[in-house]
Amino acid sequence: MGRLMQFSLPPTSQVPLVLRREVRAERETARKKLKEELKLKRKEARRSLADELRAGRKKLRTLEWNINNAEAVAERMVEERAREKRKEWSVRLIGAKDRLRKLRLAYTKESLVQMNMAMPVIKEASFGRLYPDAPPPTVTPTKEGIGIPEAPGIYFLWDGGIVEYVGQSTRLNRRLRLGSHHVLREDHLISFLFFDAIDLTWAENFYIGALRARLNYGALATHKDANDSP
Repeated sequence: MGRLMQFSLPPTSQVPLVLRREVRAERETARKKLKEELKLKRKEARRSLADELRAGRKKLRTLEWNINNAEAVAERMVEERAREKRKEWSVRLIGAKDRLRKLRLAYTKESLVQMNMAMPVIKEASFGRLYPDAPPPTVTPTKEGIGIPEAPGIYFLWDGGIVEYVGQSTRLNRRLRLGSHHVLREDHLISFLFFDAIDLTWAENFYIGALRARLNYGALATHKDANDSP
């Protein structure tokens, strides 16, 4: 009996040592596993932090660029809006000037027609034709012919209350412009009467003879050398 117990059972002094070795091995394995997990987590955390840091730096650079260029961008926007407004108002101004010119010409023509109708008859020309007095000057000469209509008629150039020159034109506005007329000066004043184109020569001859305009006669008769045509 004693022999059987001696050879079948391990000594009691060896059991705690085996357990201690197993526990120690398990602890070492757990420690290594935990160490690897911590290493991986630290690596992932560093990678994530680096990504966030790069993104933050990129945002910071973008913000700095926006701050540095905000003034220039604002100036460009203001200039673009100003150009658009100038263009818009330029178009409006051109349209307004054109409408004003048409209204002025229409008013001038209408008023002069009424003036012609109200003019007293001074003489009777050949063939029974009646001609009104030369109207008083109402227009100052300009390079654009402002205040003078596009119509056929007889014009009178005044200087100090005296008619200096009488002429004809089928388009008064084109003819009576500074720089395009051989007699017209800045100090002249202009008046005119409307006639049909077919009657212009008769009417011009009548007024030249009736008014004795000094630039139409004698050594000063410039119409002899210059073609007073439309």
